[in-house]
Amino acid sequence: AALLVAVGAFQFTRLKEVCHGVCHAPTVYFLGHWRPGAAGGLQMGAALGAFCVGCCWGFMLLGFVGGVMNLAWMGLATLFMVMEKLPQIWHRVTKPMGGVLIAAGVALWLAPPFTGG
Repeated sequence: AALLVAVGAFQFTRLKEVCHGVCHAPTVYFLGHWRPGAAGGLQMGAALGAFCVGCCWGFMLLGFVGGVMNLAWMGLATLFMVMEKLPQIWHRVTKPMGGVLIAAGVALWLAPPFTGG
């Protein structure tokens, strides 16, 4: 429950916006930070990868924690990440997804009294 709320709240942060902006347009990043040679390519790839992890760490963690043995949960986490990458809709789904994640976390936290657990 706490992880769902944390990932949902992260959807509303400036850090998420910055990381998503870089991760969403890798060509622009590479053109602005070009380094020649294999070492430069490795350096650019690692830096871009850090932005992508910063953007989607929560969904990756949710996918791992909930989806290790659950294909449906892993598919849902992947669907959230893919929806954020679509250029036509990402800016319209990021914050609503955050709200859904927070609501799911709160519902999961409140569920034991209602389920007898």
